Amino acid sequence: MIEVMEIVAIQNEEIYPPKEKYHVCVYQNWFFLINSYARKIYRPHLKIRQTDYRFLRQDSYISCSRIFEYATIDNDRKLGVLSKSTAQEIIAILDSARTLTPEQIDSIKESLKSQIRH
Repeated sequence: MIEVMEIVAIQNEEIYPPKEKYHVCVYQNWFFLINSYARKIYRPHLKIRQTDYRFLRQDSYISCSRIFEYATIDNDRKLGVLSKSTAQEIIAILDSARTLTPEQIDSIKESLKSQIRH
């Protein structure tokens, strides 16, 4: 089972072209996509540095505008864990995510806050 704040590589069939992408778990079975580039379609997004997350090939962006939901994941590769400071930054920008419902935003915030307190 993948825990909140874990970063994993998952085959994503919902993007074009489908391919393995990095994701961060933000709530039970909900994930944000990590992209190599800052695209407008994925705003709000949060820059993460390759120096902080060694598995990245370059500085990248956590897209906080769309939830990818995976009930079961067959072939994930665990890559690392989101830092508490990065999780706090996600919490801070979530209210600007116009594509998420208030309930989704609240659920993600509470989930990340719970992990930060551990």
